[in-house]
Amino acid sequence: MSRRVLSAKQVGRLVVGHTVGAAILTLPNVAVRAFGSSAWWVLFVLGLFFTVGAWFTAVLVGRFPEETLVEFAPKLLGRPLGFILNLLLILMLLSIVPIEVRAMLEITNISILPLGPAWFISGIFLLAVAYGVSKGLDTFAQVNEILIGLALIIGATVVVLGWQNFDSIHLYPLFHPKDFRWQPMLLIGLSMAFFGYPIIYYLAPFLKDPDRLVGSATRSMFFITLLFSFFTLTIQGVFGDKETLNQSWPALELAKSIHLPGIFIERMDLVLILAWIPAIYTTASASMFFGILALVRLFKLRSTSLVIWGLAAIFYWLSGLLTNYFEWTKWSGYLGFLGLFISILLPLVLWLAYLMRPGADQAEPKGEGGTAR
Repeated sequence: MSRRVLSAKQVGRLVVGHTVGAAILTLPNVAVRAFGSSAWWVLFVLGLFFTVGAWFTAVLVGRFPEETLVEFAPKLLGRPLGFILNLLLILMLLSIVPIEVRAMLEITNISILPLGPAWFISGIFLLAVAYGVSKGLDTFAQVNEILIGLALIIGATVVVLGWQNFDSIHLYPLFHPKDFRWQPMLLIGLSMAFFGYPIIYYLAPFLKDPDRLVGSATRSMFFITLLFSFFTLTIQGVFGDKETLNQSWPALELAKSIHLPGIFIERMDLVLILAWIPAIYTTASASMFFGILALVRLFKLRSTSLVIWGLAAIFYWLSGLLTNYFEWTKWSGYLGFLGLFISILLPLVLWLAYLMRPGADQAEPKGEGGTAR
């Protein structure tokens, strides 16, 4: 039996913590490359699209309050297809971890430890991630609440301070179709930033009040939409499109542009990175946690410890293959195709199967498998 340990508030913060990781630090650059001066409001529209996707997914999950995707996908689609779809979602979740590790290493080397050895920084970060995952869902959810709250408060403060250099002229024209570049990799790169909500496929059996899942997931994605749009608006208003295009890490450049007379803090980029590493941690940890949760239930494993520490070693090796910024952003783009399928097409397929099989939510589970931590 699964322990119902999660409140609706914790669910919302898990979705935020899983979504708002390293992607936001580079998001304005990708958005401007795709849509020029219209980037900030196009991001808002795109976010609304994924907010509807989160609502759609949560309503479906709510039909199976005692089960995760591992259990109800085979009932809707048959065992072979259900098994394959679960493997794809597990692959997406686990593939995010080494990308987040490499992103954390990059920004640490840029702002905190320019000569810090990669093996040490990545190793310590992965040890912390694996340890957090091993403590179980209730402990992890509480830690996530603290870390993502701290990151968002400090990050929002830095962004608001950046408005001292804001110039609205940089936002015009508001709609300029000639700036739109309909390149698949750019659009996928933007979409990748919103791919946090599929973790709700695994949350229903752990909720104290399953009926509140829909509202919590929808509000969280709408908050993320506002966050991404406002941050991109700020970057564009401060630097303009041309300068933003030349910035690999717009968030760091925004922090560096802030000047506070009489304040002893001279390096706001350092403050931002120290605050944002916990957000990268929550994304990596949530991806690893729910990927392993699904893996354990799918293959009916009795223990998770060996899986956790074995995967941590594999993630360490994989993060070492992503040798620079361009490598991990390229692989993020490839992963985005899978994420787009899981975030948008999979809920549609599952809903269609649900409508074609009335009463599937009343059927007895085929067996949960594994232990729910």
